[in-house]
Amino acid sequence: MGKIFLYFILACITLASNAQAQGIVFEHDNFATVKAKAKAQKKMIFIDFYTAWCGPCKRMAETTFKNDSVGSFFNQHFISTKIDAEKGEGRQLAAAYGVSVYPTFLFLDEDGHLYKKGIGYTVDTAFISIANTAVQEFVKPDNLIKLAVAYPTKKTDTAFLRLYMSKLAENKQPATAVIEQYLSVQKSMQPGSKPMLDFLTKYWYQLTLGGKADYILKQYDSAYKQLADSAQRVLLTSGLHAHMFRTQAYAAETKNPELLKVYIRARKSRPEAERAFFNEQEAWLDYYRASGQWDIYRRLANKWLDSISATLHPLPDSLDNINPFKRNPMSATVIAYKHAAGVVSDNAKIYYLQFPNEAGVLDKVKKWVAASIPVNKTNAFALSFYANLLYTAGDTTAAIQMKERSLKSFPQVSLHRDIAQGNLVRMQHGEILEEE
Repeated sequence: MGKIFLYFILACITLASNAQAQGIVFEHDNFATVKAKAKAQKKMIFIDFYTAWCGPCKRMAETTFKNDSVGSFFNQHFISTKIDAEKGEGRQLAAAYGVSVYPTFLFLDEDGHLYKKGIGYTVDTAFISIANTAVQEFVKPDNLIKLAVAYPTKKTDTAFLRLYMSKLAENKQPATAVIEQYLSVQKSMQPGSKPMLDFLTKYWYQLTLGGKADYILKQYDSAYKQLADSAQRVLLTSGLHAHMFRTQAYAAETKNPELLKVYIRARKSRPEAERAFFNEQEAWLDYYRASGQWDIYRRLANKWLDSISATLHPLPDSLDNINPFKRNPMSATVIAYKHAAGVVSDNAKIYYLQFPNEAGVLDKVKKWVAASIPVNKTNAFALSFYANLLYTAGDTTAAIQMKERSLKSFPQVSLHRDIAQGNLVRMQHGEILEEE
């Protein structure tokens, strides 16, 4: 009897040990139930957003998620769930959290506030490190989420605003709105003073055109150049373009088309060499994509990618080989032409990934990318994407040839090249491709 009892105890220990070493335990409930469990157990929430066709998602599921150390850490700190971003509740949640790349990993509190985000295949040690960053932030009394919740009622509290700005910058989060709010209520710094210059240069890469900060910089430009140290002088003389690009991003964050027009006017006012890299249609497509306004993006992409594609033709060798860094009267024109072809191929891929179930989308996107390739003959990403389209369309021979061509243009050492090389092998064996 004693031996039987001993075997029973050993069996229980073995089962318990296996349970602890099984990797991440994923819940299979809806999101509301997951949040309720997290609240009841005082844990955070981990979401793995995946799709059925995503190769890196499958690799995560077979490797990192099954790692003993990963499972031990996640099961202690998180209620974990896997969500298919293309099915049921997953569609709404992916849209709500701005998820469009897979796999995407979200680390949330029990109310669904985002603390940390990860993207792409990640090995076990790095994955635990990302999760631990979220956990450490979660337990802080002045973490970003708590500050964000308090912000609407503390917009005139300058001490709070300074703390919030500092935390946002520390975590590489957008702080533009808080900076503008602070400048509108603070009284401690006078425009044109050294403290104001120190403040503006501290948050230099968060400043935008058309706001309070921009107005102060323009009004007191001469005074600031006299007060500035060497590093500040560099920003004042050659760093203003940073505000232009921050304006573009902030326009999308706030869904403000008028602010995007400010960015477009600024781009058009730049020297000719810089204007060659600017395409107004691209700016609007980027804006509607980044702001999640996909219906408008879809309508304009169909219109503009068709019209741009119709203008694309192979360049003669005399123009195709122009060095953009040497003076040549045709340089700006050729750069702009090649950039337009890049706009087509880049947005064709975005379109295909965003609207995969649209009738005729494969033929449409294939036509767009095919038009861009004779202009950008060595664009490895466009060539590789076109090879995948050909393979999906059933033209395996042409797909393999195009994939081999793309590999000649990728850097010899790069993750993208490795994935493309793997897909070449899959094409040769008639297998499903991994997402690139």
